[in-house]
Amino acid sequence: MNVNDKYVDELPDEYKRAFIQYKRGVFKTEHYGSHQPLLIHLLNTITDGNVIEFGIGNNSTPLLHLLCEKLKRKLFSYEFECDWYDKFKSYENENHKLFLLDDKTFKTNKTPFNEKLYSIAFIDSRPAWTRQHAINLLKNHVDYFVVHDVAKVMENGEIIPMNTKLYDFSCFKTVLMFKEVDRATALCTNKEIPEELKNILK
Repeated sequence: MNVNDKYVDELPDEYKRAFIQYKRGVFKTEHYGSHQPLLIHLLNTITDGNVIEFGIGNNSTPLLHLLCEKLKRKLFSYEFECDWYDKFKSYENENHKLFLLDDKTFKTNKTPFNEKLYSIAFIDSRPAWTRQHAINLLKNHVDYFVVHDVAKVMENGEIIPMNTKLYDFSCFKTVLMFKEVDRATALCTNKEIPEELKNILK
């Protein structure tokens, strides 16, 4: 299975550990970064349009920052937790904007992110309920969603099995899983799936 990993060699190893495991053939489902191969391949396949990250972290923000910079596209990162926001605030520049959200305000739908159009959205936020809410708000603004932890979500130290209580993908024409991980990362879209993507999805 061949992932298009253009530019990824420029990323420090600490931010691509899951992808390194994948390349070595020792990929683990439970790795927090198990979304990395799909996200890398998607960004290098769908190379135009804005990108939105919903949930800042070690396994996504540096990777998205690098690839969006190389591909000359805008990146918008949203986070609820101050620690994660502060850790990567220094990444902000003309093409990468970071925002700290309040979950109480988020419930009222008063958010700036659904005023734009995006080609790709990465969904991996906490608390877990914010993920479906973000999908609902963005479903008419995003071409392709990469949704992490569709098998389980860590919430207050507990593992919650995925079910319709947390995710409802019924608004999408196509929901496919990354082949290498059992139900851990999904690609959701109402667009056609490019041939270059089909080889890593099931």
